Amino acid sequence: TEDAVKTLASFSLGVNLTEDGRGESVNVDGTAISKLIAGENWTDVEFSTDDGWCFDRDCDPLDATGWPEMIHSCGKGLCVHWLASRFHSRTYYSTDIGSATWLIMKPATMQCTLPPTVAPTSVPTTAPTLAPTVQPTFAPTPAPSQRVECTDTCYGRADDFYTIAGIPNVYCRDGQALIQHSTGQCATYGFLSSVGESSCGYLTEDAVKTLASFSLGVNLTEDGRGESVNVDGTAISKLIAGENWTDVEFSTDDGWCFDRDCDPLDATGWP
Repeated sequence: TEDAVKTLASFSLGVNLTEDGRGESVNVDGTAISKLIAGENWTDVEFSTDDGWCFDRDCDPLDATGWPEMIHSCGKGLCVHWLASRFHSRTYYSTDIGSATWLIMKPATMQCTLPPTVAPTSVPTTAPTLAPTVQPTFAPTPAPSQRVECTDTCYGRADDFYTIAGIPNVYCRDGQALIQHSTGQCATYGFLSSVGESSCGYLTEDAVKTLASFSLGVNLTEDGRGESVNVDGTAISKLIAGENWTDVEFSTDDGWCFDRDCDPLDATGWP
């Protein structure tokens, strides 16, 4: 729709017109974008091409009234007729050839996503890939159920302390937020306002619930003894609900055991 195109154009640098097997024509000086946003046509916009596209006309381009009727090379059948009535064609006569209009979009000013891995992994990767892969993952990433701003997540950040989702001094490592840490030699162990890799303690329940609401899974680690992970959402749901992980399935390749012989009365919810 025109409204959708105007919105996308406001985040774009240029326009690229293509026709199957007949090359392309591009405008990147901003005039084509300005005309789209203003609801005007491309009659006086200069498109550049190495493929012989023609934009001449012999009469008034009356059919070019604004999106999607953009270029009317009136009286010139061998020149561009970028009109819905002509199926957006390089010439008046090429309506049976596929064509496309592409917006060349602006680069992001913030980077808060990492390049995809070649294939889905059974557990979250511990480090980002060094470069984008040629092919996307074989399974699509589920659509997010909420809007997640860059300030709401550790994803894509260098290892350090940040304010995440309004929680100050959250330690991020490998896209994960640290909510509990023990050195194994703790003199005291309890609630902390901030948890780092030398801390003895854990964040408050309210802070954990907030961070959990912007998270996909939980990763438990013990120094030298591997890790155990839940990424099906149940551990996160339990955190948000203030419940324990008694019936949550954690996966591990390091021999972690979650069996029990009696009621887990001490598991009352975070921590």
